[in-house]
Amino acid sequence: MHFFPKLRSIVFNYTRNTLQRLCSPGNEAYGKSEHAVVQAAARHRMREGERRRVPWFEYAVTGAARGMAQERNLSYARKREESVKKGFERIMRQVPILLEEACGGRASEDRNALPKCSWEDRMKSYILTFP
Repeated sequence: MHFFPKLRSIVFNYTRNTLQRLCSPGNEAYGKSEHAVVQAAARHRMREGERRRVPWFEYAVTGAARGMAQERNLSYARKREESVKKGFERIMRQVPILLEEACGGRASEDRNALPKCSWEDRMKSYILTFP
């Protein structure tokens, strides 16, 4: 099948571009995934905090400094959330690169390109089932 390398390249590029769109901020799938990761990180932080004693907080919640302690805690939570979001974005940007690596190299129309993502043999077998 002489056109297979071209077809494989088209399919790979379409798949990579679709993943790139889904793994970029600004779409519903990304937003839902990011939200789930932020929530999971917050739950983990809460469990970790239950096991730890926080002396400054214990001191601050006594007396007039209670408001300052709550504000400080909220500021920390916001910074932590932003850090998790940035980390998530950094990881998601790698998805198209990881796809290319998983497929065995650079995408091109070369006959031997993307050897781990080739379905040429299965396609040929399928096509040969038709008269």
